[in-house]
Amino acid sequence: MFKKLMLLGIVLSLLLAPAVMGQDNDNPTVAVLRFGEAPTVFAVEQGILDILQSHGFISAEEREIIVSRGHITPMGARARTDLEGEHINILWGDANYDLSTMNLIVDQMLDQNPDALVTISTPATQAAVNATINMEEPPTLLFTAVYNPYLAGIADAPCIKPDYITGSVAVTPYEDIVPLVLLQDPAIKTIGTIYNSTESSARYGAEQIVEMGQAMGLTVEVTAVTSLADLSPAAEGLVSKGIEAFLLPVDLKTSLGIPIIGKIAEENNVPIFHSGIDAVFGGATASAGYYLYFDQGVNVGRILTAYLKGDIDIAATGISIQTSGINVGVNLNIAASQGVEISEELYETADMEVDVDGGLTLRTAEAIMEYSRIYGEKTLGTEEQLAADSAFVETLACTPERIAEQQAELDAADE
Repeated sequence: MFKKLMLLGIVLSLLLAPAVMGQDNDNPTVAVLRFGEAPTVFAVEQGILDILQSHGFISAEEREIIVSRGHITPMGARARTDLEGEHINILWGDANYDLSTMNLIVDQMLDQNPDALVTISTPATQAAVNATINMEEPPTLLFTAVYNPYLAGIADAPCIKPDYITGSVAVTPYEDIVPLVLLQDPAIKTIGTIYNSTESSARYGAEQIVEMGQAMGLTVEVTAVTSLADLSPAAEGLVSKGIEAFLLPVDLKTSLGIPIIGKIAEENNVPIFHSGIDAVFGGATASAGYYLYFDQGVNVGRILTAYLKGDIDIAATGISIQTSGINVGVNLNIAASQGVEISEELYETADMEVDVDGGLTLRTAEAIMEYSRIYGEKTLGTEEQLAADSAFVETLACTPERIAEQQAELDAADE
């Protein structure tokens, strides 16, 4: 038992390491908190760093320090490293998908008296809100990659929220995702979904899948889980009910657990559809969603830089909402392991494919453009970009008329 406690202490010390950097200058301090690593999180962070660099808060050399000198995380990715820079101090924290650790990291970051917290994901944001909501002078809290801040209790409407909080959200287009199951096989009658009952976006996604699936004449079997250990029996239970495909919502738990569900899917020749585009790299047969993760980072970066410059009042800055059509990915390697043949109709809609050897092919100009925005060479800080950043922030202004309209909508919904 003592050895286990020692090991836990070592792990936590590594995870909490970003929070112990002292600041010996008067620069603003920003703490960036993520719940865990994923390709989507990387895209969000790239967007944030692009905007900070464009507005002169970090240099190219400082960005290289942030990106290249972090330790290797438990899941094998490179963490970010803290920066005590010429114009800004940045702290980074990653909870590695553990809620207890997330709460500890938030507390450690608050001990550093940051000027702003930037949270990536719903769990990170909820932990930060819970820790700051009763503070007399909380730091500004800017969130991103949160799919439904209203169900999560973070805000009531884009302009009706705690004065120190705002952020950027994207709406998952379930109405376009659910029909892909029948594009793969029009004869499918029964699908199954698994969701994490402790995650608001997961509950919402499952409700959307049920509602839209039933409207299409499908029977939708639903199972809730609370841990990764629940996923295997949940998947087996759905297969025993005769499901012909899994369709999973945007859900951190099931995203992490796709390989677990995949074992059951492979044994029973059942394809896995997922509502996050990056899931095609993690074991989904097909995935659909948006490429807005990078834009989510850009948008919260725009709000952050405007706040640091003193150009906006967060209390009067509304939540940014993005919508987008879907992008589709197919994994031919996974399909082959499941004994599933991707239909020509579904294949033709795909923006990208993972081939039988695991190689990635971007099949549309949109996919190529989006990935080049994340990974390609960039021209940052142009007059056109800075003007666009300023114009974007102006669209978020919470006028009295806008606030009144949103309050009226809330009041009507309560009647």
